Amino acid sequence: MHTKTIDYLTQDELKQLLKAIESKRAKNGVFTAPKKLVDPDDILTLEDEAALREGLAQIRRGETVPWKEVKKRLRL
Repeated sequence: MHTKTIDYLTQDELKQLLKAIESKRAKNGVFTAPKKLVDPDDILTLEDEAALREGLAQIRRGETVPWKEVKKRLRL
């Protein structure tokens, strides 16, 4: 079982944990903690997965531009 010390939780993780605990608290004060907290922003949509697959395919085909060239084209 993986545990994480409170000292190492980010503010967002701590808020999520406290919210999860509060939502699971029973009338007798006993609660069950969720097995895993998941940030909705960390979940890929089907569209995200398709875009990722296409990007990886482009890399495999060599359809890339060096970062220096990108900056030059964008005048950065």
